[in-house]
Amino acid sequence: MATTASSMAPPSLPFPSAKTRTKSRLGPPPTPPPNATKSPPLSSPVRKDSSASRQSSSTSVSSPSRKSRFQFVADTKAPTELKEFSAQAYKRHTDFRKRVNALDHKVAAWSARFANEVIARDKEMVSFFEYSVADPLERCAERFMRRMEMEFEKLDSPEIDTSFVNDNDGSMEQQDANNDSSTRVNDKELDRGKKQEEIHEELNTSCLPDGPSLSSVSKDTETLRKRLLEFRHVTVPALKSQHFDSLELKVTRELAAKMHVENIKTAKRELAIDKKFEAFAGLTERSLCETNAKRVVELEQLREKINEAGGWDEKRTSNFLEEVRLLRESIAREREERMKNDELVLEKIVESRVKLHKILLESMTTDED
Repeated sequence: MATTASSMAPPSLPFPSAKTRTKSRLGPPPTPPPNATKSPPLSSPVRKDSSASRQSSSTSVSSPSRKSRFQFVADTKAPTELKEFSAQAYKRHTDFRKRVNALDHKVAAWSARFANEVIARDKEMVSFFEYSVADPLERCAERFMRRMEMEFEKLDSPEIDTSFVNDNDGSMEQQDANNDSSTRVNDKELDRGKKQEEIHEELNTSCLPDGPSLSSVSKDTETLRKRLLEFRHVTVPALKSQHFDSLELKVTRELAAKMHVENIKTAKRELAIDKKFEAFAGLTERSLCETNAKRVVELEQLREKINEAGGWDEKRTSNFLEEVRLLRESIAREREERMKNDELVLEKIVESRVKLHKILLESMTTDED
């Protein structure tokens, strides 16, 4: 529209082609006399009307404050709504990604915690078994075997204590040697020495105790062997069945029960963690589906608004094209009418100039006469 208005605007110099044509036909204009007064230029009502119409049309076309008739509602509303919707969609997408990342972090933390609990439980079970079962049994078995080896060593190598008899024999030999020396030295006192020897022999024989006999030693050995066999084949199995077997049964029963209870607790914890994870995953999936549904609905609503505001249907498009065609036809008719009026004005201007030249020539001739 601006291009058509600028093409219809009149030029600054009116019709140079007509001027050149009139100059070539009439020649150079005559110079007026110095005392001649300037006459006002002739003005025709047609020229005034045409200039007024041109000014009004130029002002109406070039005025920027007037709203264009071809401006759509969608040109102002749809882009802002589309930007707002894109910003909201981006914000929702970022919020959704943040929630998904938080869920991933929680799942990773739960899995790490579960793995740490399983490792700690296994360590506690191993340490409890070693501290409560394996170490006491090993220490007890070591003590028992040590004592049994000591007893077997004592019983397998029996030794008779003959130190008392050997001491008495040594003392007697020493006394005999002393007596012999005394008899050799004191020959004069032989009778006295004999008497003393007899007295010493009587004293020694009276002081010597009765030593152990062979029969008593063999009897003691047999009793010890019987006691050893009884201890090995009767006492040890009885003590084992009384203490070790009961302790082993007790440990196995209590340990199995405790392990069963611990397994049940662990299974319950795992089931609770699985339920919480499934519930959280279900809530997340539900929120994701709701967000997607809301996004689809808002997209459809925005699409309908854009179609209503922009008029993308065929009927409104055809009406708009028809209006454009009619406007172009009216502009073409107005342009033809203006060109005709301009030609009439040009002819009148030429006629008035010819008349003016004739009047000037006549006045000049009258002045010369």
